[in-house]
Amino acid sequence: DQDKQGAGVDEYGIEFIPPVVIERNGEEVARFVEDEPVPIAVYLADRLEAVLGHPNGNAT
Repeated sequence: DQDKQGAGVDEYGIEFIPPVVIERNGEEVARFVEDEPVPIAVYLADRLEAVLGHPNGNAT
């Protein structure tokens, strides 16, 4: 979205959020791009849980 909000956005002139790619053993397990409909933390947590299982050891 074009409305960047948060600490440092104006101060540092942030216009775009670069893609974030998470790999495990050389294989991509998650990728966040700016146009995802949810915040980065939510998206990556959901994706990593789906791929790697719940942090307490229980798969969802």
